[in-house]
Amino acid sequence: MHFLQDYVMLTVHRSQINEAKYNPRIINDQNYKDLKKSLKKIKLREPLIWNKTSGNLIGGHQRLKILDEEWQKKYKNLDYDLIVAAVELDYKQEIELNIALNNPRLMGDYSIEKMNKILSNEEFPDIDFEIAGIKDEDLQIFGIEADLKNLDIAEIEETIQNFEQIKA
Repeated sequence: MHFLQDYVMLTVHRSQINEAKYNPRIINDQNYKDLKKSLKKIKLREPLIWNKTSGNLIGGHQRLKILDEEWQKKYKNLDYDLIVAAVELDYKQEIELNIALNNPRLMGDYSIEKMNKILSNEEFPDIDFEIAGIKDEDLQIFGIEADLKNLDIAEIEETIQNFEQIKA
């Protein structure tokens, strides 16, 4: 074990991974489509977190759902192996970790200055913001001019509400 790290990388069969029924994370259809598009373009670059003790997935439910869909589309089954960050936790610790992984407050905030620099393309002219999940309404939050002609008002309000919750 390394400093503050308590997991091992393991290859597990998909059938060993159970969805945690208590998982509080939800995702709307549009955000799911955006995550899928991003995952297909930049691939899975962060392991799923799996509890060896219970067999439950602790972190990565939406990503696993996308992996399942894509695998099934290509191979017509769900028989595949995954490399996961495996932990050994009791049920209480498992739920605590799941909540922590899904808590927007624990993810921190964006530096408005740094995001403005990135989003305005001053230093990073070739970044595909769509693949990074950035929408026109996100650009507005950071003070960047954007083409808002195709936006859904409910989506804008949801984005602003999410941003305000993170800031609270």
